[in-house]
Amino acid sequence: MKRLPLLALLALVAAAPKVIDSGLPAGGRDVSDFPRPAGLTLKSYTEDKGAKGVEETATYHSEGATDDVLAEYGSQLTARGWTRGAHSDSGKEFHRVVMADWKTASRSADLRLYTDRKGGTDVWVRVKTSLAPASAAAAAGVAPSQNSPVVVVPSVVGKPTKDAEWTVRGAGFAVDWAAPRVVNAGPGDHADRVAAQDPAAGQRAARGSAVVLTARHFVTLVPDVVGLTRHMAGEKLRQRQLQMQTGPGRPAADPAKVGTVAATQPGAGEKAAPDSTVTVTMWELAGPVPDVVGKTVAAATAALQGRPGVARFTLVQGPSQAVTGPGQMAGHIAVQDPAAGTVAMNGSAVRVNTWETTLRAPDLVGQRYQPGAQAGHGGGGAHFDIQAGPPKPTTDPTQAGKVAEQSPAAGQPIVDGGVITVSVWTLAGPVPNVVGKTYDAAAQALRSGPGGTAKFVGKSVLGAPTPHRAESERVASQSPAAGTAALDGSTVILTLPALEQKLPDLVGGSLAQAQRRLEQLQLQAVVAPPRPTNDPAQDDRVAAQTPAAGTILAAGGTVTVTVYRLHPPE
Repeated sequence: MKRLPLLALLALVAAAPKVIDSGLPAGGRDVSDFPRPAGLTLKSYTEDKGAKGVEETATYHSEGATDDVLAEYGSQLTARGWTRGAHSDSGKEFHRVVMADWKTASRSADLRLYTDRKGGTDVWVRVKTSLAPASAAAAAGVAPSQNSPVVVVPSVVGKPTKDAEWTVRGAGFAVDWAAPRVVNAGPGDHADRVAAQDPAAGQRAARGSAVVLTARHFVTLVPDVVGLTRHMAGEKLRQRQLQMQTGPGRPAADPAKVGTVAATQPGAGEKAAPDSTVTVTMWELAGPVPDVVGKTVAAATAALQGRPGVARFTLVQGPSQAVTGPGQMAGHIAVQDPAAGTVAMNGSAVRVNTWETTLRAPDLVGQRYQPGAQAGHGGGGAHFDIQAGPPKPTTDPTQAGKVAEQSPAAGQPIVDGGVITVSVWTLAGPVPNVVGKTYDAAAQALRSGPGGTAKFVGKSVLGAPTPHRAESERVASQSPAAGTAALDGSTVILTLPALEQKLPDLVGGSLAQAQRRLEQLQLQAVVAPPRPTNDPAQDDRVAAQTPAAGTILAAGGTVTVTVYRLHPPE
């Protein structure tokens, strides 16, 4: 039998004349005044009364199909004046979930239907009855009737926009917004307010029709504060209901400008919302950096500090440079940044490098390298820091650990405390052939080279799948290949075929059991979003698996597991 679309079913049922049976049980322990199609069995009911209204939740069960229950609900709710809002319908395999929102002026309902593999339907209904519409109407001097399709429009002119929208919707109307009116703000004018409404207050209109609101959008003009002090600018901005923040300064060669406003963003005369922020740029003392090249550090520091009323700078000392020619005096400034004459802000840093007496790098080649140690004295008490560069391979065990090269080379100029980079001889040798061995035997062969030869570390990875367990336990390939020269301690990648596994049937068992079983088979478990159920015995049980039971997977493969979770969701 072909299933009609949901909207077509609703239209057909709504159009057909019929007697509405609410299905309420005697005693009324059910969602109050909310229709229930015949054939639904009440399973649970809760009621929560609060300051804002009443929330009722009920769960039902039916042996009928989801579309039949939805069509009956659509007919009954439409006849009682409810309107449907958002709707969603999703399903996979034998399971289906349908959700719809219904509402009146004072009530809203979440309606959810679930099917199971037997075709039965569970219905979860949550109805909220709000007290807000009645209180909003009373505040506006309106007495709306829930049974009348025509109600009085409340007065919202002059109210803040959010309050006005709440009041109009609470009286049973929709809200449309017209283009706002932009006006200059006066003292105390901050938040947007309603300037006009259509229909006007006191008129009658159909419930659910739209009331068009026009907001009054307040703006203020940014005053001209250029040339004022920070304090004066802040006061003038506050008078226009604007906040002030200070941005990066602008250098001023003229001391008379220092401490006054250079510019604002937004600029003078531009419009801004009340309480918004204006960024001010202040003139700050600046001046040319003095020339300190050739001076001692002490003399350069004094020159940068200058005299009161002019820009002063801070000396920051960088690495030293070796003396390589005439006129380069140890302890004197070799380079400065910024260069002399550059205009910089008061307090800026000037980085300098000093000349140092030329020393000669010692000869370290052939010496044994010790990490973290310093080279011996380079003459005159000088010391040099040693750092390791790329290693040099060797098959001679007597050379392993000794310096092969150095930079700068022996005898080249270097400053006291400078760095010498060395390359150290490192034992190397051919990688043994371990293809065909078990992983343990291969790893042992790699790390147990004869005395004085290179040793290696094995690391296994899974390769192409195989149905044979014996093949999965032996190395299929290695990298680097056998015979390749590699440094002592290098890693050799060992590829072992992945054993094919037959996926077991996980449905019906617990999630923990499924995860343990998959882990034993070297398979990865991925938990999908849960599937709702009203049966406590099904909670946390596996509802479905992908791939299906019996599928052949290679070790390391992924299995998606879906479990049941009790509903209704909170």
